[in-house]
Amino acid sequence: MSKNTMSTKHQTQTRYCTCLEPKHRRKIRDMKTSNPTITTQGIIAYVLATLFLLYEMAIQSSPSIMAAPIMQELHLNAAIFGTAMGVYFYSYTLMQIPAGLLFDRVSIRLLLMLAIGLCISGNLLFATTHEALWLGVARVIIGMGSAFSFIAVLVIADHWFPSRRFALLVGIAQLVAAIGAMSGELPLSFLLNHAGWRHACTILAGIGVLLALSVLLAIRDQRSKIPVTAQAQVSTSLLTIIRNPQTLWVGFYAFTSWAPIALFAELWGVPYLMDRFHVSNVIASTCTAMIWLALALASPYLGWYSNRIGKRCSLLQWNSIIGLICSTLILFITPQSLIINAVLLLGIGVAGAGQILTFAIVKDINDPQHLATAIGFNNMAVVVGGAIFQPLVGLLLQWHATHHSAGITSIYNLEDYTFALTAIPFCYIGGWLVSRYKIQETDCI
Repeated sequence: MSKNTMSTKHQTQTRYCTCLEPKHRRKIRDMKTSNPTITTQGIIAYVLATLFLLYEMAIQSSPSIMAAPIMQELHLNAAIFGTAMGVYFYSYTLMQIPAGLLFDRVSIRLLLMLAIGLCISGNLLFATTHEALWLGVARVIIGMGSAFSFIAVLVIADHWFPSRRFALLVGIAQLVAAIGAMSGELPLSFLLNHAGWRHACTILAGIGVLLALSVLLAIRDQRSKIPVTAQAQVSTSLLTIIRNPQTLWVGFYAFTSWAPIALFAELWGVPYLMDRFHVSNVIASTCTAMIWLALALASPYLGWYSNRIGKRCSLLQWNSIIGLICSTLILFITPQSLIINAVLLLGIGVAGAGQILTFAIVKDINDPQHLATAIGFNNMAVVVGGAIFQPLVGLLLQWHATHHSAGITSIYNLEDYTFALTAIPFCYIGGWLVSRYKIQETDCI
């Protein structure tokens, strides 16, 4: 058969696949691209990528542990230090789509080593600098490398595992990330107390070297055998994703499901609980940790249960309803028991676990050639939720406080927090509307 005939046949099959119902297109994709059996190589690759995700979470949370000694040694105020650390999230967000594009075209092993190498370089620069500017540069470099971590786990789950395992594997990855958010500070505190912040960063870099060597020796990426002619162009990948309304609606749901986590668990939850119940930051932090606990436990279960019942959209709707009910009770019904609030915070964590299903839907509805790019786009939507709503709630908090006090203030009362955090129930309302009326069911097939 001639090359032209084969090319025409391939194009015809591709056009045919994109016109089928999602479940039929998924079956064809599985026959062409998915490994029907779980191999040792796939397990090793997934474990190493998950360890990189855990490593990234430790690096991400490290400034909160090292803030005091760094500010004292380098004579930095909170504003300068916060700005230098915050640039991490901007580079992380901006690198999501480029990382996805690269994973669609370049060897997984090579990209993992490059990403870990960036994290190593950033940690070494962070450990040796004496100026705030270079602290910021180091965090930018670390953010660029960290941007590959979650996408790598999902790409490996798609490449080395059967499609029916994808949602579960995404949930396990979210479990690891949540564990890192909950407990990553403990070993870092130990390092800081026994070695100082500079040596702690150097040790983190050394751990990265060991991880990079493990990736080099253990991962054998079969995708390197794919001919370059079969790879989609960058512009084609982006246009295909942007022109797919389902990808955009799924990204919007991911945005609305994670924004409450970023608002309450990562930033404003502790001061809100301290003001409302007059408790210490330790007790308030323990309560907000309930969100991460529920998120960690619910994520893999939700992925498994979604595949078992063959539905995703109905679960997305229920997650939004749970989040709406729990957030409304916390903010407006005002139960006076801290224990009851901790239980309700578990519901917020369960609601946040719904974002892992958005990645499964992204896999269901996108062509395998553009999958990593689509995952990067969706992960960017997740991160942007916090990037937008965290400062927005801060502005609302400040506006409400100055409005009733007729002056600039940094002291907020319960009414200020309640007004600003009203954004959380509205996020869940938006998520429910989108999952109910816009996102189409893929049947998990």
